[in-house]
Amino acid sequence: MKRKTNLLIPFILNLLFTVFEFVGGLLTNSIALTSDAVHDFGDALSIGLALIFERMSHKKKDEQYTYGYSRYSLLGGLISAVVLIIGSVIILYEAIPRLFHPQAIDVQTLLWFSIFGVVVNVIAALYAKRGKSSNEKIISLHLLEDALGWVALLLGAIAMNLWNVPMLDALLSIGFTLYILWHVIKQIRQVVFIMLEKAPSSPQIEDIRSHLLEVEGVLDVHHLHLWSLHEGKLLFTAHVVTSGLLDTVQFVKIHEKLHEEIRHFDITHATFELEVEGHPCTGDDCDDLEEVAVQTHHH
Repeated sequence: MKRKTNLLIPFILNLLFTVFEFVGGLLTNSIALTSDAVHDFGDALSIGLALIFERMSHKKKDEQYTYGYSRYSLLGGLISAVVLIIGSVIILYEAIPRLFHPQAIDVQTLLWFSIFGVVVNVIAALYAKRGKSSNEKIISLHLLEDALGWVALLLGAIAMNLWNVPMLDALLSIGFTLYILWHVIKQIRQVVFIMLEKAPSSPQIEDIRSHLLEVEGVLDVHHLHLWSLHEGKLLFTAHVVTSGLLDTVQFVKIHEKLHEEIRHFDITHATFELEVEGHPCTGDDCDDLEEVAVQTHHH
């Protein structure tokens, strides 16, 4: 229950404040304020989906989802990213012409909106920070970034109040939007890599193989596969060749030791197929793997 509450307050604050920002953008004629409203809408959507998928991710695995439901969080991130990209393109379409044709801004109202924006985003970040899950910690950092963005908007409003530089509003809007797009592209890239089951950058496959080969009684390790269900949850499978002279007790000890060693790499789910020296590999693609092993020493 505590986990849900820590995300619920930031969600409500972001959703209400998004509406507030859109109204403020219309009242002040500030494209920078409107662009941040798009950003906050994406944040609210992300947090809302996180709330839904946080509950789903705790559902037990079943016959349809044998690894559980944790990858639904990736779907939520992908949906949020697409919404942010569409919104960002619209904002750039509106903001770029304003560089060449600046429009009058209600700076005084923008100033008050900026102050309020800093306060709301700091409160939301502090609530999310109280959580213990990785979701809450990431959202907390993201909300803190939002607060810093509002500080920049506040400084811009002060500058426009002191000097007549309406172009600054469009510049801030473009800067915010490009910053959002940069992070969204990185997020989509990571989601796509996980969906395609690309091996994570760390740990390295060869490092794992070398480590497992040090287990007493292990002669070879091949058919290695490393992937992730989502960020922070790694899965691993491998074929392990042992001596045919081992008895049952030694065989079991090797199996236990392999699982003990793999935990050093923060791998939460590992499956080992133990093979006896001299017997052929049982995998359909083992012939291909032997050829790969000659070239790269791992698969």
